[in-house]
Amino acid sequence: MITVVLFGEDDGLKIGGQLRSALSKNGGVVHIYDGGLFSHGCDRFLLYETVVPPVLETENGVIIFKNRLPDCSDFSIPTSFTAVVGSENSAALRLLKNSGINTISCGMSACDTLSLSSIDEHSGAVSLQRTVKTVAGQELLPREIPVRLVEPLDEYAILAACAVVLLYSEETDLIQF
Repeated sequence: MITVVLFGEDDGLKIGGQLRSALSKNGGVVHIYDGGLFSHGCDRFLLYETVVPPVLETENGVIIFKNRLPDCSDFSIPTSFTAVVGSENSAALRLLKNSGINTISCGMSACDTLSLSSIDEHSGAVSLQRTVKTVAGQELLPREIPVRLVEPLDEYAILAACAVVLLYSEETDLIQF
């Protein structure tokens, strides 16, 4: 099972439910969150949503930063993890600076690793703007990745879910949400 940590305070975007929906369509998910447990599909991903800085003692995984973070000056992320962060999230970027953690930035600038190049009601395209190495060691070259949407999703949720799927999937020609 692939560990995905969603860390930060509620910012009104409901990103946890949106990530759960996306990951359930891309291999299955167990979602643990404040007061709840959800399981759907083959349970490929473990999505752990927390406001408290987690103790990360797994071999590898992904930590996705919400836009609002609690004070976490003593927070330690293993270098085997990959961080996914919105490019406007200055608190998370400060935390990651000089950490040696592989980081995928998500946003709408040319400097971001992932950005949305187009989106409409049922489909879109995510632009991988620089080479990313998967957990299996495969290099993914810059390209457009089509996405299929069945419901409207927040842009950051789409990009964060794409980052997780790209890091851990062999098949990335179409990502479904």
